[in-house]
This record gives sequence, structure tokens and C-alpha cells, in this order.
Amino acid sequence: MAYAPNIKVKIPGVLDGTAFVPHGLSRVSVDIKAREMTTGLDVEYRLYGPGAVSFPAVTMLVADAARLDVADWFGDAAQGRAARKNITIEIWSNDFTTPVMRVMLNDCFPVSYENELGALQFKVGSIEVSKLEPIGTAGAGTDVRVVEPATHLLEIRGAATLNEVNHATYLSGGAPTIEITETTIGSDRFLTISPGHKTVGEVVVRFSSAGEDLKDWIHDTINGNGWKRGVTVNPLNGYPDRRFKDAFPTRVLFINPFAVKANGKMPLALDVTFKPIRVE
Repeated sequence: MAYAPNIKVKIPGVLDGTAFVPHGLSRVSVDIKAREMTTGLDVEYRLYGPGAVSFPAVTMLVADAARLDVADWFGDAAQGRAARKNITIEIWSNDFTTPVMRVMLNDCFPVSYENELGALQFKVGSIEVSKLEPIGTAGAGTDVRVVEPATHLLEIRGAATLNEVNHATYLSGGAPTIEITETTIGSDRFLTISPGHKTVGEVVVRFSSAGEDLKDWIHDTINGNGWKRGVTVNPLNGYPDRRFKDAFPTRVLFINPFAVKANGKMPLALDVTFKPIRVE
């Protein structure tokens, strides 16, 4: 669980909807299962697409002043009264003047609450990113960059290309693999092995700046609309570019407790895992 003073939460009916800083917050994420769609005609690459979407439950240590209102919310849910709420989580700039990322957790309802610790666990119905500020657009003095410098530049290409460059401070995976297929026949004395389908491993990226193209890609995949994207990765260490084809996200970490920096603040660091079909 993470505590960061630049994370603020708003819950309707709690403190009259006023934002508060939680004492702790678990990861906030969406998981999208990669569903294989390979057919007999696909002889080169295995094909995948987005499958079932799930939103893991979130645990929060609420602020002391919010405990009574949260207890009332849990009581309403326990009594079978209308209890679904849309919760807003914001990451603010280092000088606390501007929200740089806003995540809407829709149709949430509590599943457990421990009043003494203020430990609330709630289930999320859906997630919507309504604000993502790229680095440098939040105004003077509002630098939210993580400590590490960018290591890669990424361009996400889809139906509505915005020509935005996204900065990443970490990237791994994406190795191509050739499957081993047994081709032994009855007359073979020895086991015969041949190369089979090709696959590309998942890629994990930590974005330190994120534009509308990334937000649209996440939303389109969750909603099943035009999810295929080409992702061009430009390493800043001089290595050649890599171009991933027909990619879609399989996990997005909106709030990652492990991303909190030494200064105690949560940076604009969006951890995205995506599954490409091909790589060049």
C-alpha cells in the first residue's frame, strides 16, 4: 500500500465530496485477458485479441475525518440500500497546484470496512481515465517527472494518430519466440522437431508522460473498439527502433504503490503491459 501526499480521493457523500489524502492506497489497475484467435489459416504468427476485462478490488486507509461517512456508506451497502458510487483519484503535481492524472472508478461498492484502522476495501465496476497531463503542460513549477531520465520514446499509432511522443523510463520484454513443433511420422526412427508458430512476448512499459493516444488506446481496448495499435519504440541508447504490430494492453497500473519516490510523492508513472502480435 502506498502513502503519498499528492494523491487525493473524492467519494460522493464522504466529507461532502471534499477531496482527502488517504493514509494508504493499494494498486489500482485493470487486467485484460489475452485471448488466442489463431485459426488453421494462420501459419506464421499466433494471433491474440483482448478478452475478459476485470478490475481488482482496491484497499484504502481512509483519512481520519472521513471514517464516519465511510462507515455509513458500508452500512448502506450491508442493508441492501443503493451504495454504488463513482470515486475520483487524482495525482497532483509536486507543488500541489495542478492535478496531472485523474482516474474515475465507476460503480464502486464497499465489500469490507474496519473502522478502527479505517481500512476500506471496495469493488470497482469500471475505470475511466479523464485526465492525463504530459510532462511540461501543467505549468511552471509543476514538474511531475520521475527521478529517472527517459530511456525510450514511444509512438502509438492507430485510427486517430495524434503524432504524440510518450516518454518511458523503463521498458522490458517483447522478445520474438519460435515454437518447437514435433513433426515425427511413423517411419521416422528419431524424433523430428521443426519450427512452428512465432509469438511475441508481452512488453512492460513505465510511461513518465502520456498523451491522449495512450488514454484512447486504453479506453478502446476496455470497450472492445478498434484496439489494434502499432507501437514504435525508440531507445535513447542508440539501439535500433522496434516496431510492434497489432498490439493491445493486457494490464494497466494507474496507481502503483512501488512507484512512490524517495521524496514520498507519487509521480505520473503509468505502468502498461501490452501484447503485440508481430515485431519488426
